[in-house]
Amino acid sequence: MSSLLSWNSFLLIKISSARVTVHHSFAKAIPSVRVLIQGRRSRYHQSSLSGRHEKMATTLETLNFDNLSQRSLPIDEEKRNFTRQVRGACFSKVSPTPVANPQIVAYADDVMTGLLDLPESELKRGDFAEYFAGNKLLPGCDPAAHCYCGHQFGSFAGQLGDGATMYLGEIVNKRSERWEVQLKGAGVTPYSRSADGRKVLRSTIREFLCSEAIHHLGIPTTRGGTCVTSDTKVIRDIFYDGNPIQERASIVLRVAQTFLRFGSFEIFKPEDSYTGRQGPSVGRKDILETLLNYTIQTFFPEVHQRNEENQEKKYLDFYKEVVRLTAQLVAGWQCVGFYVYKRQDILSLFSDLSGVFRQLEMYLMLAQMNPDLLGVLGQGQRRLMQELDRVKKSKELEKLTDEEKRKTDSDAWSAWLKMYSTRLEAERSDGETLITEELIQHRVDTMNKNNPKYILRNYIAQNAITEAENGNFNEVRRVLKLLQNPFDEAPFEKLDVDEVEVASEEASSSSAISQSKTGCKGTGYDNLPPDWALNLRVT
Repeated sequence: MSSLLSWNSFLLIKISSARVTVHHSFAKAIPSVRVLIQGRRSRYHQSSLSGRHEKMATTLETLNFDNLSQRSLPIDEEKRNFTRQVRGACFSKVSPTPVANPQIVAYADDVMTGLLDLPESELKRGDFAEYFAGNKLLPGCDPAAHCYCGHQFGSFAGQLGDGATMYLGEIVNKRSERWEVQLKGAGVTPYSRSADGRKVLRSTIREFLCSEAIHHLGIPTTRGGTCVTSDTKVIRDIFYDGNPIQERASIVLRVAQTFLRFGSFEIFKPEDSYTGRQGPSVGRKDILETLLNYTIQTFFPEVHQRNEENQEKKYLDFYKEVVRLTAQLVAGWQCVGFYVYKRQDILSLFSDLSGVFRQLEMYLMLAQMNPDLLGVLGQGQRRLMQELDRVKKSKELEKLTDEEKRKTDSDAWSAWLKMYSTRLEAERSDGETLITEELIQHRVDTMNKNNPKYILRNYIAQNAITEAENGNFNEVRRVLKLLQNPFDEAPFEKLDVDEVEVASEEASSSSAISQSKTGCKGTGYDNLPPDWALNLRVT
């Protein structure tokens, strides 16, 4: 799976300053993976604004908006919506572009009810899809697009920004938690460049499901609130092979404590010596300090409070905390097989083992002549030695016959089982002579609570997408329920979802090319992928 790819109180940061490419065993879901910094309590959480709606049920018309970032950060003076370099501002005012016949594909009830305070009755309203497609504006929202820069493929790309995403506002719930909400796929912004500001059903479903999958695995992430599709058509060349088709414009509601990121701070970057590009607000130290102070005071109040008299140390402590929490997050990704594709780590890009081996030896030889070289390259001698050992072992494996490989594996497996049995013996209480059934069950329960039965694989997402593109959203809802309970032993087919089919007259003609040869519809979601999954291509 590529692309992912968020994010409790968080500072949202994008690795490599903007859009990141990520590979893991889940379905391709989040084209711009967000790194959420967890564990911060905002000084604005105890907002007095929340008191006025504590005793009454929240409705779509009474969501408690308090758009702090729009009051605190500079707004673009240009009110017209056209592609341009946005200088001296962090946001540009925009308006969502309506779509035809919006329909709810699915919503995450624990987001809409648990975070935004909306009761189930509001989620069933006939005009619910209108609000979360951008056709109607929620009272109190203040749509805007965020200006940010970033690196792409290791090179500074200059201004990027929210090309298809629109900030709606910040909702303070009854627990005084502040949640920023935005619509992705809601139309063009000043940052859309030559694109149409739209997202299609397949990518929207992947992002929505993967956001919730990552959250329910216990890893900070942007939440997916709603997934809405429509009868508005956009043109996409799925495989970039000269065969464009019409697809349904779709919108996902994203929720996080903030959508600030590394790239938010790179709008001040001076001219890059390699690409010649620079941030649109280069030289505006006043705005940089405003953004820094807003971010630290709002999302890192402890850092602000212990450094009120020392600005320089405050910024340094903020940086250290971001580095620490980002490393913690990446470790969480790796624990569930969410692999970061780091383009700067050139050693992982080569598939030809002999070529890798030669390059590694070359690096090591150069490093021995110039000890400072490895530091410049961002590597260390120990790392290079580890890579050399790995490649040597790979070359040794190439020389083994199938029979020799099976014997080697069998011996290694037997040795591990013996070591594991010895380790289990150590868990017995004093005086026990056998490993009891209770001890075995405790170990099984512990393992099950830390090893998910279900993860979002490409073929699972594709099943849901294929059904949805044909007008039936039930499979998306079933998969969402599954991902909300990834450690549950309950059979998938027993999950209770609202069975609603929304058929469109043009569903089949506007669907993306179906890649599945046969559907599993849940029965095989905890087994090996079907054979047809090997042919899936995700762009």
